Amino acid sequence: MSDTCSIKPCGFLNFGNTCFLNTALQILRSSTRFRTKLSRVSTDVASLSEHDRFTREYLRLLRLKTSVAIPLNLKTFLGHIYSDYGTSNQQDTNECILRILDVLEKSFATTIPERNSQPLLNDSVPPDKLLHRCSNFAWNMSTNRICEATRIFYGQYRSIITCRNCRQEKNHFTLFNSLPLLNTREGICKSITHLESMEYISDYACERCKKSTSIKKRNLIWKLPRVFLLQVPLKGMRQLDFDLSIQERWSGKTRKYTLKGLGCHHGNTPDSGHYYSFVNYTDWFSVNDESVCKVSPSTISEHVCNVYTILYEKLT
Repeated sequence: MSDTCSIKPCGFLNFGNTCFLNTALQILRSSTRFRTKLSRVSTDVASLSEHDRFTREYLRLLRLKTSVAIPLNLKTFLGHIYSDYGTSNQQDTNECILRILDVLEKSFATTIPERNSQPLLNDSVPPDKLLHRCSNFAWNMSTNRICEATRIFYGQYRSIITCRNCRQEKNHFTLFNSLPLLNTREGICKSITHLESMEYISDYACERCKKSTSIKKRNLIWKLPRVFLLQVPLKGMRQLDFDLSIQERWSGKTRKYTLKGLGCHHGNTPDSGHYYSFVNYTDWFSVNDESVCKVSPSTISEHVCNVYTILYEKLT
């Protein structure tokens, strides 16, 4: 999915250490899928809760056609929900993105009827088929109150726990909506692979062999999100991938992604310095608070060492 024509993004006024918020807004808005999902949501929110006030103001800002907007009310409502945002201090833009998604998720929370019954555990079902049934059941149970607009950010982890005594294997499935990349020297795809870890844990009480034993725990990125949000907390990237091809374990298919948004940071700590962004609306734009200008991909590559937040969107 991509923008069919270039759209010049709206800039956001910095009214005192709010570049973290402005950058978070630009990164989220760069996702075509996210904008499309939210365009179908009504701004008529009857509730007076702080979450709903924030959501109504967020939708209003998202649909503005002006060249510059002032997210003052949005910052105020966010400060009512998170007290540290009620100050004039600089904040972490990665954390801000996740908090915005969390507020929207709570505001849009709804119950969707279960699509799958609990999978039957018996020997007649092939192991691979049973594994996918369990994975899908865990996914549906975890996402049945998450609205479609924020569900597109979620992927699924699979943790495999194996008793080293009786060899019993257990699978646990959990959600994620962002991943931290700690080692980016070999590129983003390799960095994502490094997140799949293996560890050995002692003094584990195995339910099957009734012994205190050790286990092998392996963590896999099982299901990939439609909108892939990545964090680079240590910065210092050396190369930037505008397109990704990742093998998805859940489907066995190669998923292709395109780069939509980058959040960059100048400074020593996340709660100091300055944030700015690059966003892709067919054409690339540099967005520094209210300043918006078209740039070339080569210009973006010059800022790769300052990249702090990355947003990819799935194509296939």
